[in-house]
Amino acid sequence: IKFGRTDVPWMTSRFRKEAAALAAIRNEHVAAIHAYGEHEGAPFFVMEYIRGENLAAIVHQHRKAAARVPLYRGAEIISEIAHGLAAAHAAGVIHGDLKTENVVIERGTGRPVLVDFGLSHDSERELQGARADEPMLGTPHYMAPETYWEDGVTPNAASDIYSLAILGYEVLTGVLPFDSQDALTILEMQRDVVPALLSTLRPELQPLDDLFARSLAKRPEERPRTVGAFRAPLVAFLRRLAIELASNEGRVSETLGAEQKAATQSLDDDEHV
Repeated sequence: IKFGRTDVPWMTSRFRKEAAALAAIRNEHVAAIHAYGEHEGAPFFVMEYIRGENLAAIVHQHRKAAARVPLYRGAEIISEIAHGLAAAHAAGVIHGDLKTENVVIERGTGRPVLVDFGLSHDSERELQGARADEPMLGTPHYMAPETYWEDGVTPNAASDIYSLAILGYEVLTGVLPFDSQDALTILEMQRDVVPALLSTLRPELQPLDDLFARSLAKRPEERPRTVGAFRAPLVAFLRRLAIELASNEGRVSETLGAEQKAATQSLDDDEHV
């Protein structure tokens, strides 16, 4: 159960509106809202409990072991998150705080589930020494530059796509494209620095270089127009990977079969000696 704020009228109104919209979403990659309403004047909703581990912890475990999330699995997770996000956008809901911490991988099924949409927690976070008189909606490592640096711009579909690309970049390469101990420095990098191509960190990701370069464009109009347009190249990439994996498994099976046949023939020859 999560409660919304009552001290900021526009946030209370937004919470009610988006809780109703989220409750209408039926997608396995978005945590279901079972009920919503008010208790003693405070809006609340009851969300599906996902038993599992958040994606940030999984990425961290691989990084700690000097490894990365396996290529197919990483791309599959991002594609499924995109599927859930597209359903949210279709319902008129913007996530507003996409990051690996807000994706849970369900234990037993491996299902990635989007949780903690912007309405479900205190979205006002102030930066000390950096426009601290204005609220910051989001998390610096994942924020689209326009949502902080441009007046009047709040999280929207284009900024969600940018954040999804940051999340995907982290899952596939094991690192964030922009990193610093200082939040303002990260936000300046989001605005000014062109991130390294995926393939410079993991060569087999070269087919996704263009998608991620466009999705991380500084200008929102240069990004894919919809989450579906972001997801389509990922689905194609996964299909190619599946074919390659099946082909490799076939070759391994043929090799093992030939080796087993040779070994059996050798035993037969030994019996006749």
